[in-house]
Amino acid sequence: MELDKWISLAVGFAAVFAGSAIYNKASKKINGRRITDFQSFLFGTGFTYLFMTVYVVVTFFFDYYIKGSALQGYHRTPVNNTLFFAIFGKGLAGEAQYPIMDLDLKILCCMIGCALGGGALVLYRALRNRKQHTPEYGLLYGWTFPKTTFKAYFKNELRDMKAQLHPIEYLCWWALRLVMIYVLIKRYVTQGYDTVVMQLAVNLVATFVIPLVRILFFGKLFFGKINLRVQSYIDIFVCFGSLIGQGFGLNGEIREYDKILHLVSGGVAVFIAFCLIEGTRNGKTLPKFTKSVASMGFSCTVIVVWEIFEFFTDFLMPDSYNQNFYYDPPADMFFFKLFGFGAENPGQLAVLDTDMDMLIAFFGCIVCGGALLAYLTVKEKTGQKNPAERRSMLKAFSLN
Repeated sequence: MELDKWISLAVGFAAVFAGSAIYNKASKKINGRRITDFQSFLFGTGFTYLFMTVYVVVTFFFDYYIKGSALQGYHRTPVNNTLFFAIFGKGLAGEAQYPIMDLDLKILCCMIGCALGGGALVLYRALRNRKQHTPEYGLLYGWTFPKTTFKAYFKNELRDMKAQLHPIEYLCWWALRLVMIYVLIKRYVTQGYDTVVMQLAVNLVATFVIPLVRILFFGKLFFGKINLRVQSYIDIFVCFGSLIGQGFGLNGEIREYDKILHLVSGGVAVFIAFCLIEGTRNGKTLPKFTKSVASMGFSCTVIVVWEIFEFFTDFLMPDSYNQNFYYDPPADMFFFKLFGFGAENPGQLAVLDTDMDMLIAFFGCIVCGGALLAYLTVKEKTGQKNPAERRSMLKAFSLN
């Protein structure tokens, strides 16, 4: 494995600790308390993916505008990736995928480093809590199953559903599920098993994920506090990406449809993350900037993980072609109108589609992250008009 892969691994590992320290400092400065172990893991890994996405976008533009630049490695051969091939085989996409492989493998190495760093961070914080006698900051402190029956639990679920969802919103859940089932069966009968059928099946399961998670992890666990509206956000992905895009074939009929999906997904993921953060212990009292940037970090996690998923799908399935490594963009494409034709470095077209997907999704992430920060700023100013209510909220979520 090449040196830059090891560097990516090390950077991914270290960035988790750096991100956690930044968020912890912001929390202590504003609220006088440090973030919990779970938040350290969540925010630290999110920071790593945010850093990773920015790095990919920056290197893309370096290569795009500087003649002879090839930071993303599209000029390299896979001869030095013997360890990867030893683990995963030679793949089924053939040599066509090689120009995009170097970029994807650097991202993959950074992801592995991030996972290792996240585990090390949790272990370090646990040992630190034991030494400082501060179990209240621990990973599972205060998260216990309540003394309640399943009947009482489902009664509370029904109450939450009425409070968090409009009846039409809930009916839309089931309308989407039924249409997905119909399209899935029809596609399987007419076309047999292929990547579209696989994607439809996976996304059908995704339409049940939040209610299922709340059932499996009911109580005071973090997962039991997820707002049901998160399922509606997930359904937006499923409806426009899988059902309309793949099931009804709109992705192939409209040239820019895939890019629109990436723009929307990068933005919607920010609001999903905000709901998750609000559900963490002490989450409601975190600084608004911390919550906004952490939400953007989660969005970048989705962006990066999705591109790696596309890479492996293309690598392991012969009829898969998600990353468009044969990409031949038209001259009238909106991207060229906005940024020009660039330096036209040989080989860069192979990575152009993947880079554009990440760039557009990141733009949606920035826009919605800014909108979330503006919303929280207005909400905070409104809350300052009632200081007694704010003190009550801080007391309720205090860890001291």
